[in-house]
Amino acid sequence: MSEHRDLILKMAEGLADGYSSNGNTCPKCLGGNSRDKSFSVTRVHDGAVYHCFRAKCGFSGFESIRTNQSYSPAVKKKEVVSFRKPTRTLTDEHKTFLKRFNLNDYQIANFRWSFTDDRLVHPIFNFMGYQIGHVSRSYEELGQTSSLKAISYWESHDHPKLHFNQVPTEPTVYLVEDIVSALRLGQFVDTIALLGTNLREYEAQHISRFYRNAVIFLDEDANRKAVKMQTKFSLFFETLSLNIRSEGSPDPKDMTDDEILEAIQ
Repeated sequence: MSEHRDLILKMAEGLADGYSSNGNTCPKCLGGNSRDKSFSVTRVHDGAVYHCFRAKCGFSGFESIRTNQSYSPAVKKKEVVSFRKPTRTLTDEHKTFLKRFNLNDYQIANFRWSFTDDRLVHPIFNFMGYQIGHVSRSYEELGQTSSLKAISYWESHDHPKLHFNQVPTEPTVYLVEDIVSALRLGQFVDTIALLGTNLREYEAQHISRFYRNAVIFLDEDANRKAVKMQTKFSLFFETLSLNIRSEGSPDPKDMTDDEILEAIQ
């Protein structure tokens, strides 16, 4: 529990979900010598997300309203292009390939190319927008020899192995398998990439801190795992529903706008 818990929760008091209180004095650094008012608190349904924008401070984390739980990221924020392997900007071929998933230019700009093993690389973000690692993957469609995927984390501690496509503000989140699906579906709803088809108990608890409701939206070949996931974690949320994919249904990243809108109604 943070020593500043009471003050942080008081700043969030009276805010509706997703709304922020900005221009506050950071309880940790007190604004430095210039007394900057650079502390922001955002209300999520189960507590408050906070961050100090002073470069010399960066105090941030989460405080729960219902319990004494606190969460503070152990990894400091890094630039999107800061990977632990040599990377380059995308070629025109890479950009054309990613546009087939109807990703916009801003989303594509987060990708890099690892020329040492010929893979596309994308950062993994936690709930605060802090980069905690990256996913690198090769695609046969790009002429690469396989569809191998590698997930690397910057720290060895057991933080939730999840990619938050956005800072949580909505009451409902869609749980998808991969980052490209999270980017695609995230154009319409809040999404989290499980980076696979498994969800561990402490990760489900972590998600439930920020979202009252969740929808499991995996690929068609993971329907059985989705059902097991719902059975195991339904009590963690007010609602935990399934979007069962019929045989031959496209993966979330391959869906058209109309197909996504129909699926999320």
